[in-house]
Amino acid sequence: MPKPVTPAASLPQAEQGSPFDGTQGGFAVYQSRGRRDPFRSPQAQTSLMALKLTGIMRGAHTYYALIESESSPGMGQILYENDVIDAAKVVKITKDSVVFEVHMKNAEGKLLTHIVKKNICCPEKSN
Repeated sequence: MPKPVTPAASLPQAEQGSPFDGTQGGFAVYQSRGRRDPFRSPQAQTSLMALKLTGIMRGAHTYYALIESESSPGMGQILYENDVIDAAKVVKITKDSVVFEVHMKNAEGKLLTHIVKKNICCPEKSN
């Protein structure tokens, strides 16, 4: 017969400031306390940062954005307002930029909203 797990209350107190707070119900509990949790994959913000705005097209009543990923250059994608790519929603497309709204959870599980603006890069004019 297996031995019962020792309750967390009877374990020695964890070191002050340590991310490891002992066990709960036989499982180790990690408290991130503002640090990135290594047991969770990084949020979609990094994939949004890997996108490059390569062009803006103007339609009859709206703009369309042309983007490509840094990991696969030359493979473009067309975005419209209200499109969703990963965890980012296209909020606004103007003649020279695209505004994304990114929803992500922090370490405590609270939903955070970040606004990311990608500007189209214009080549500098030389004399």
